[in-house]
Amino acid sequence: SFQVVVRGNGFLHARNINQVLCSFKINDTITVNEKPSGVENTFLLCTAPVIDEVGK
Repeated sequence: SFQVVVRGNGFLHARNINQVLCSFKINDTITVNEKPSGVENTFLLCTAPVIDEVGK
Protein backbone atom coordinates (compact mmCIF):
# COMPACT_ATOMS: atom_id res chain seq x y z
CA SER A 1 0.00 0.00 0.00
CA PHE A 2 1.00 3.62 -0.30
CA GLN A 3 -0.06 7.00 1.02
CA VAL A 4 -1.91 9.69 -0.95
CA VAL A 5 -1.66 13.33 0.11
CA VAL A 6 -4.84 15.37 -0.41
CA ARG A 7 -4.07 19.08 -0.19
CA GLY A 8 -6.61 21.73 0.72
CA ASN A 9 -7.50 24.10 3.52
CA GLY A 10 -9.49 23.89 6.73
CA PHE A 11 -9.47 20.15 7.40
CA LEU A 12 -9.09 20.84 11.12
CA HIS A 13 -12.17 23.10 11.06
CA ALA A 14 -14.55 20.17 10.54
CA ARG A 15 -17.23 19.86 13.22
CA ASN A 16 -15.85 16.45 14.13
CA ILE A 17 -12.32 15.55 13.01
CA ASN A 18 -13.16 11.85 13.52
CA GLN A 19 -15.72 12.10 10.71
CA VAL A 20 -13.24 13.35 8.08
CA LEU A 21 -12.92 10.71 5.33
CA CYS A 22 -10.79 10.00 2.28
CA SER A 23 -13.04 9.02 -0.62
CA PHE A 24 -11.73 7.10 -3.65
CA LYS A 25 -13.90 6.47 -6.73
CA ILE A 26 -12.71 3.44 -8.69
CA ASN A 27 -13.69 2.99 -12.36
CA ASP A 28 -16.69 5.31 -11.83
CA THR A 29 -18.51 2.40 -10.15
CA ILE A 30 -17.18 1.78 -6.65
CA THR A 31 -16.58 4.38 -3.96
CA VAL A 32 -14.26 3.48 -1.09
CA ASN A 33 -14.34 5.67 2.03
CA GLU A 34 -11.49 5.36 4.52
CA LYS A 35 -10.42 7.27 7.61
CA PRO A 36 -7.25 9.27 6.94
CA SER A 37 -4.09 8.18 8.70
CA GLY A 38 -3.29 11.85 9.33
CA VAL A 39 -5.30 15.08 9.41
CA GLU A 40 -3.61 18.48 9.32
CA ASN A 41 -5.06 21.89 8.51
CA THR A 42 -3.73 21.91 4.92
CA PHE A 43 -3.63 18.21 4.00
CA LEU A 44 -4.98 14.72 4.62
CA LEU A 45 -2.75 11.65 4.54
CA CYS A 46 -4.80 8.80 3.08
CA THR A 47 -3.93 5.14 2.65
CA ALA A 48 -4.82 4.21 -0.93
CA PRO A 49 -7.15 1.23 -1.30
CA VAL A 50 -5.64 -2.00 -2.63
CA ILE A 51 -7.34 -3.44 -5.72
CA ASP A 52 -6.85 -7.20 -5.76
CA GLU A 53 -8.81 -8.15 -8.88
CA VAL A 54 -8.68 -6.87 -12.45
CA GLY A 55 -11.74 -4.75 -13.15
CA LYS A 56 -12.55 -4.23 -9.46
